Amino acid sequence: MAKFKKTSTHFTTLENLLSYKYITNSYKLFWYKSLLSMASSKTSESTLENLGFEMVLNAWELVVKKEITFGRLDKLHRVIELISTQYNVSDDATPENLRDFFPTIKDKEILELLDEVSEEACFEFIAPLFEQKLKKVSYNKRFVTIGDLSQENTSTPYVIFQDKRKIKFNNDWMNYLAKNSKETENLFHDSLAFFLDRHAMSKKINRSC
Repeated sequence: MAKFKKTSTHFTTLENLLSYKYITNSYKLFWYKSLLSMASSKTSESTLENLGFEMVLNAWELVVKKEITFGRLDKLHRVIELISTQYNVSDDATPENLRDFFPTIKDKEILELLDEVSEEACFEFIAPLFEQKLKKVSYNKRFVTIGDLSQENTSTPYVIFQDKRKIKFNNDWMNYLAKNSKETENLFHDSLAFFLDRHAMSKKINRSC
């Protein structure tokens, strides 16, 4: 009789967090991809700013080179467009070029929007884990509550340090993501394909219509 691999609770949690009902914009997907980058480099903690730029890097090719739009109101897409146009970034820029370039960005509008995107992604990505507890929480207290709950619950992927604007992996999650990179990367690509199928549109197609 064939033996089937038991699905880990970590993977089940990720499937839930990336399920379609929680993914209405691109930022959660690319936040997740940034977490995978953290784990693969064995980085246990990071600032929201660094993770925000990692989100931009991971989505750059789709937006700039393949000219895919994630939707009119997608903030991550807007950040990438602003960086590309205001700084006249070459279409041939490599990931290494972009990593070196990002820290030099000083434009206030770009940095404020990127802060907004990375903050929303950080808190809202794990919000489904506390769905019941958040039902009676007012919107202006939502992020504070999620941050507090992340510090009380070791089963969450990471802890949020709101005052320092950074996160830190819980150890078991760090180990899981580092050891199961193929499985977790496949989940990202499957979730992204599902999202793009429903939300994305090619500018090239638009121009030809």
